[in-house]
Amino acid sequence: MSDSDLPEDLLVNLLRSTIEQTDPLPDGLRDAATNILHWRADDADLATMGVIEPVAVRGGASASAEVLVFQVGELEIEIALGNGYLDGSIDPWSGDADVSVETAAGESTALSVDEYGDFRFESPSRRNVRIRVVSAEQQFRSEWFLTRSGSS
Repeated sequence: MSDSDLPEDLLVNLLRSTIEQTDPLPDGLRDAATNILHWRADDADLATMGVIEPVAVRGGASASAEVLVFQVGELEIEIALGNGYLDGSIDPWSGDADVSVETAAGESTALSVDEYGDFRFESPSRRNVRIRVVSAEQQFRSEWFLTRSGSS
């Protein structure tokens, strides 16, 4: 009798007993799996990302930032990654959307966006984040990207 000839409930019981005989999950594995699930964006359009070459940042010719551009339909978000912060701009900006930064750990920080659609997020350590925009018409999350630490 081959495995494919076994009844389904017998296969389930065999699988269950095999799992019960294995070692317990390593510390942190469940949290890591949960973080991966947070990376999904079931309820939002995933913004497509284009990467633009590094450009000079205001305040000094030696400083540079990587610029990321996310687009969904007509909405465009431009992110300049500096050391310990990110500056962003939403275009077009109507002022009627909530903007936040989400981390892979599931934390969310609401951002203050000015009348021009500009915002800043201080990030003293390197971490994976994404931008979330929610308005009455739509919502989306950007792809994940890595911030720069303040000491780089």
